[in-house]
Amino acid sequence: MAFEARQQKMDDDLKQPQEELPIDEEAPQEEEVRSRPLFQIIGVILIGLAVILGVYGTVAYLAWQRSQEIQEEKAQNSLQEEIEKQLASARDDLAADNLLLAQRRLEWILQNEPDHLEALILKSEIEEQLAPTPTPRPTPTRPAVAEEEDSADDDLVRAFTMLENLIVEANWAEAISAIVAFQSQQPNYRRQDTDRMLYESYISLGQDLLNSDQVELGISYLSQAESLGDLPQEVEDQRFWAELYLQGIAYYGVEWGTAIYFFRDLCAAAPFYQNSCQKLRQALIMHADGYTANLDWCPAEALYVEATQLERDALLSEKLTAARQQCLEATPTPSAPITGTVNISGTLPIATSEAAGENDEGQ
Repeated sequence: MAFEARQQKMDDDLKQPQEELPIDEEAPQEEEVRSRPLFQIIGVILIGLAVILGVYGTVAYLAWQRSQEIQEEKAQNSLQEEIEKQLASARDDLAADNLLLAQRRLEWILQNEPDHLEALILKSEIEEQLAPTPTPRPTPTRPAVAEEEDSADDDLVRAFTMLENLIVEANWAEAISAIVAFQSQQPNYRRQDTDRMLYESYISLGQDLLNSDQVELGISYLSQAESLGDLPQEVEDQRFWAELYLQGIAYYGVEWGTAIYFFRDLCAAAPFYQNSCQKLRQALIMHADGYTANLDWCPAEALYVEATQLERDALLSEKLTAARQQCLEATPTPSAPITGTVNISGTLPIATSEAAGENDEGQ
């Protein structure tokens, strides 16, 4: 009976359906749930970084904009200081009867500030004084001459009168040729008068050429005038500017640093002469460009700043901004100390020698 009971129980167990193992359908869902906070954290971090970068970019832009405004203010203040300086010099020149020099200073002022009231008034006064007064033409009849000329030949008198007419007409080049020829033929005839006319012609033509592309020839004429008499201070100043200009232009495009040296002085003394300040600005930019080509940003930044003080434009502002940024980033890193080296005499340092001695004792 017991055997049959056990057999019946086994048959009953086999007839019962097998229980299926539970399928873990919730496992992937739990993984997905666990991954969601990670994505949320990453999203928050990215948003935070975007906000920080946006704030930093805004601050950097505002700082750059402010620096541009400061540079513009400095350039404008520098220009105003130079205008006041040149205006004061023009007043002094006018008081000293140096009308042409005062006129050039005032013209430069009006180029930079066309509505400058005092410069306009002074320039108008100078132009009135420089306006030529009508000079009566000599009559065809024989002119009056000094007593010592009473016996002079009519042709000689007419030749001298022709020289005077050339001076009146400010025909300086022709006057110089005619006077030199006259003196070679008549060395003793009214020599003091012809020397005076030649002196005046040399100075006037020399001054005209100093403001042209024949600067060297102008200096040469002034030197010839100096052989006949001392040059007025106004003319001495103009010759000095011309010499500075020639020295600067000799290095222009060849050695920018040296050209800057001369044009910096010329721009400070006579900004109206031969566009000296514009040439200085161009030399500064070209010299700075050379530094940037060699990735030497800090010297380039200083040169760009000086150039912006003369005149600013969009391209120069971009170059200055780039050089300033690169100069700030180019901070030197301290080098690591060198240890374990042998000094010049070939002996070990003291600490090393002691260590070596301890090792020997240990052995």
